Parts: sequence; structure tokens; C-alpha cells
Amino acid sequence: MEHRWGQRHQLQYTVSVRVGGWRAVAQVKDISASGAFLQCAVPRDQHMRICVDFSGAQRQPVLTAQVVRSTDCGVGIEWLEFAPEAVLRMLEGAETARPSATKSGARVAA
Repeated sequence: MEHRWGQRHQLQYTVSVRVGGWRAVAQVKDISASGAFLQCAVPRDQHMRICVDFSGAQRQPVLTAQVVRSTDCGVGIEWLEFAPEAVLRMLEGAETARPSATKSGARVAA
């Protein structure tokens, strides 16, 4: 079951996704403190664990997530660690990049 928390921010970001012994390229379409939607061609098994590699971003780690929904164009994932620090930094960047945007419900690390 999917448990969204916080406002989703639209994002165009390329990541590498690893599942088992294979790797695929994916586009992050939106992201929040609890998860993201990845446009990609990965297996769509519910509850499958995947690793999302943000290594294209400066000092971003590999985050582990679980597939919670799938569509014809990608998968919805939930981070295994709620509100990872790297994601919170991306959300802060998304907020400051849009001065007219309202503040999200996402927690900001102190």
C-alpha cells in the first residue's frame, strides 16, 4: 500500500536504477519525502526493492526504495528510509527554484 507524505515536486532528473543483477536508466518525474515516480522500463512487481542511484548529482547517494504502484510508463516508489537527507535537499532546491510556489508539507532537516 502506498503512503504518500508531503507535496510532490515535478522534476526532470536522470537516475540509474538497479534491480538484482541489472541496471536501467530512468527519469524522475516527481519526488517527495516519501517517494517518487520513475519513468522507466523496469519490472513492475509490487513490493520489489530497487536501488536508485543519483550519482549524476553532486554527492548524492544510492537510495533504496520499494515499488508501490506501476503504470504503463513507469513505477511509483516509496523510499525505505522516510525523508532521506538527499531527497530533502532536492526538495529544498525545488522550492527555492520556484519563488512563487507555496511551501510544501515536507519536513526540512535542521
